[in-house]
Amino acid sequence: MPPYGYSPSPYPVAPPRRNGKKPIILAALAVLLIVAVGITAIVVQRLTNDSGSTPEQRGRSALATAQVRMLHTAAVHYTGTLTKTPLAISGGVHLDLTVTNVGDAYGTVKVSDTAWLDYLGVGGKSFLKGDKSAWMVLGVLGDTAGDYADHPVQIGPDLLGIDLATTFAPARLALALDPDAARDKPVRVGAPVTIGDHESTPVSSGGVTTYIRGLREQHSSPGNDDDQSIEPSIDRVVSDDDPDYSGAGNADLPQFSLDTEPLQSDDAGDIYAQLPGRIDALDKAVDSRVSLDGTLNGRFLQNPCLGTCTVEFTITNRVETSPDIQIKTIAFEYTVSVTASIAIATGPDCSGSGTMAPNGSATIRCTATYDAYKIRAGTTFPITANAQVIVRALDPEQIKSLKDQVQGHGTSSGGLSPEVPVSLADDWNDYVAAGGKLSKDDWTAARTALGNRANAATTAPAPATDWLAPGAVAKVPAGWGSPSANSKTGRAGRDEKLGVRWSDPNNKGNSIRIDKGDPTNGLASQQVDHVVINVNGRIIDKNGNPIDAPKPSKTAEAHIPLSEWLTWKAWDHP
Repeated sequence: MPPYGYSPSPYPVAPPRRNGKKPIILAALAVLLIVAVGITAIVVQRLTNDSGSTPEQRGRSALATAQVRMLHTAAVHYTGTLTKTPLAISGGVHLDLTVTNVGDAYGTVKVSDTAWLDYLGVGGKSFLKGDKSAWMVLGVLGDTAGDYADHPVQIGPDLLGIDLATTFAPARLALALDPDAARDKPVRVGAPVTIGDHESTPVSSGGVTTYIRGLREQHSSPGNDDDQSIEPSIDRVVSDDDPDYSGAGNADLPQFSLDTEPLQSDDAGDIYAQLPGRIDALDKAVDSRVSLDGTLNGRFLQNPCLGTCTVEFTITNRVETSPDIQIKTIAFEYTVSVTASIAIATGPDCSGSGTMAPNGSATIRCTATYDAYKIRAGTTFPITANAQVIVRALDPEQIKSLKDQVQGHGTSSGGLSPEVPVSLADDWNDYVAAGGKLSKDDWTAARTALGNRANAATTAPAPATDWLAPGAVAKVPAGWGSPSANSKTGRAGRDEKLGVRWSDPNNKGNSIRIDKGDPTNGLASQQVDHVVINVNGRIIDKNGNPIDAPKPSKTAEAHIPLSEWLTWKAWDHP
């Protein structure tokens, strides 16, 4: 088994290359590479009950409404299966992923009954981390699978057939669910099925079938106000072969079957609170997409040494990768050890880090010393120098850049909600951040057509606020407009929860959420009417300070009693 540090290669993996020994220098090169518009969009909440329309017309309208809601969802939790991948894994690849609107994601990828890997997708880069057996299921052979074991490994879309995070980013996936609309072909509406505790109606377009909650209730029970309150939302998406369809970015959707659970902006805030720590762990990541070979040649600057020995190594690298992978610099770490038959001490320059250009070289030196007076005059002894170089895919600056990027995404997603209007300019920015490949003109045409299809729906009335304590509505900044219903209200599998939300139209990171207390709740902070405040994407406590916790919205400090908030000087500080 070669030591951790040998070169990863594209699949299939060839045996790593090694250098031989030199007469006075043992140059062991181990290389592990890790290289490195101001039109307001339509927000639709429920369909009108048009008894004169056809099932196909109602299905398309409901699908469009659900697409717009997904487009403006802060994050989605997906569970299900990639039914077809390049690896032809029996039973498919099972996914449990949480993906934010713009394509930052984490979760697990299960490749067999006993093998799974952790997944992280940030900034358009995807990483898997698992044991040797999991990598071998993915086609990585022998020693390389051992080298990958328990290290984050950057992967390309060729491994699973897609990039998980960007493909399932709501800002992108939502636009790909009705391919037949562009062909002017009707959708196909199937019989309702049970998903969870409710019925969901399949609406098929091209090779994509979207299961929609709310379609049947909206149209099968005229006059039933309870049914009319259910807005169309997506429960499941199934994608099969459709040779006529090319979706966003002119790439076919993969074959998959995934259940979806839309999450609130607070949940997305919790995700972004955890991502910086996950990114820090990428400092030891490996890049499976790149094959790197190189040489490590060395020499002693003094021969023989007299008390001080300086060894100099020249590192060269040769990068082989696909043309679409742009490598600007290669960061490396090195350790030089010097051994002899007498005591010898190495200096601080014998370990460190540096950078070199792709297909370039770098020189490192190491100084070792010994007590020459302890050696009998005229005698000699051999000295051996050994150097190991590990090349990292992400250098510290790249890691910092990723952290800055996800911080910006977290701020922008702070107030994102299907109930809050979003401008087309913001929609476009989210699509680009999610890695969308359509030109702005093509995207605008697709987004406008989607809005037009959703025009068959009407906007739901503003939720009631008469249960709020006096002064609560007046505390909200005047420019924030009318409130929307708390997005937990009526969510599948949850009891109705009375609540309202306001968002800053000029800063999606600012929001006010007020929930009605539940005396039966086991958490004292939620037994009374309470407020959750987002300021620039950060949830604050009753003292106005950002909450530093893995899941800020789940902490007791996040739920500020409404009566206490009403005493604050302003909406965002006491």
